[in-house]
Order: sequence, then structure tokens, then C-alpha cells
Amino acid sequence: MSLRTTAEHFFHAVGSSRSSALLRMGLVALCWTRFAKELLPYKHVHEPDWLVLGSLFYLSSLGLFVGFYTRASAVLLGAVLLGFRYYLGFATDHEPYVHHHVHVLIMGICFLVATPCGRSWSVDRWLALRRGAAPPERGRILGLHLMTVMLSVIYLFGTLTKLKWSFLSGERMQHSLQLLFVGSDPVTVPGWATLCLVMAWTAVVVEPAIALGIWVPRWRLRAVLLGILFHLAIYWLLPVGTFSLTMMVCYLAVFPPDEVHRFLERMAPAERVEDTG
Repeated sequence: MSLRTTAEHFFHAVGSSRSSALLRMGLVALCWTRFAKELLPYKHVHEPDWLVLGSLFYLSSLGLFVGFYTRASAVLLGAVLLGFRYYLGFATDHEPYVHHHVHVLIMGICFLVATPCGRSWSVDRWLALRRGAAPPERGRILGLHLMTVMLSVIYLFGTLTKLKWSFLSGERMQHSLQLLFVGSDPVTVPGWATLCLVMAWTAVVVEPAIALGIWVPRWRLRAVLLGILFHLAIYWLLPVGTFSLTMMVCYLAVFPPDEVHRFLERMAPAERVEDTG
């Protein structure tokens, strides 16, 4: 495949909207998990900036979840989340909103704008069907490709940040786990240092394997399964909040959407109505 053909496929490819719709609902649910409780109006009665952004968050996230004016809702929610990060986060020094885990979730929402996520399982589609003018469940999937790039970049740069002796020696892993599980008390578990060394090197090997594997069709499923196990382990051991779940939801973007569509059809085939007359 030539460079020009690859570029045309990346920017102009068309595919089923089913996987984009699943991403739409999954990422909005994660946004609610991460932000909704903190944005309840009674918590910010005397903070008009929080009240305005919070109200827009609830409005746009609900619209995006149910697929009502889907693209406009995605644009608005993306803008609101960027406001959380750059205004409430950096400008007002609200540290939780500047964390890179939050940024990954925000970028996932922003990339939905470049997907046909409102053409399946949405109020928009239901209304179009009632008018007798429903568009096909297909559209340009640039946003899915951008999500896949995002995943690879996260894993590759995550690996680069670990290529230091403090991490490769297992000492940083020991320090992090010790603080979380036993505090300042010394760890007396036999083989503790060796275990942490193995865990550190496992992360250094697994992350680039996922970053590259998701681009190779015959390795893609194995890379995703490896990534799911990796993130479940991280979620179990470390306080990463919604990060692991965000990454696992975004794995939907790495599979060709038409393959996802066919898989869903096999899992839930339409029932046949037999003629009894």
C-alpha cells in the first residue's frame, strides 16, 4: 500500500457507525463517573463559573449519550471538558483536572466529533426513521483512527518515561506499592524486590507491544487482550480512577468498524418473523 493510499484511507475511510455509537455511550458514562458528582449545583452555589460549566456538562453529555443533535452535543461536551482542564484545572489550580488521565478522556470525547457516532442507536436516527429519511449506518471514521494514534502515543511515551534506572531497577515500583499498601513500614515479603523488578520490566515490554500490535491486523486481537489484562492489573494495584476503563473502551476504535458491525450482528441476529398465515 502506497503512502498516498494509506493517507487517503486514514483521512477518508468510511465504515459502520456501530462501534462509534458504543464509544459514544461508553465515554460519556466514564465522563459521568469522573465529573458528575463534583459538578452538582449545590456544591458551587457561589461559584458561577462552576455552575455554568456544570450545567453545560450535564446538558451536552446527556445529549451525546442518547444521540440527540449528536455532533453538536459532542462539540459542546468537548469544549466544556477542555474548559474543565484549562480553566478550572490550570487557571484556578484545580489539580485533579490537569491530570493526564483526565486529558485522555477529554481527547476521546473530542475525537467522537470526527465519527458517525449519531447514526446508530441514537435519538437522531429514531427521528430520521420516523421522517422516512434515515441515513445509512455509515460515515467517515477519521476519529477512530485518531483514537488509535492516541493509544499508541500513550503507550510509547509511557515506555519512554520508564526507561530510567529508578524504574528499570524496580525501586520506583517498590516505592509506589509500599506507600499504597503498607505506608512507611518496611516490606518483609520474601522476594519483594524481585517481584517489583519483574513487574517493572513487564510494563516496559507490554506497552510498546500493545502500541505496535494494534496496527497489525493479525496481532490486533492479541494486543487488545494483552492490554485489557494489563489495565485490569493496573486498576487492581494502583489508584488510576477512570484511566484503565477509558483505555479499554477506546480499544473499540482499533478494530475495523465493519468487522465490529458483523460481530454484533452475529451476537444479536435479528429475529425472523415466520408467516403463520
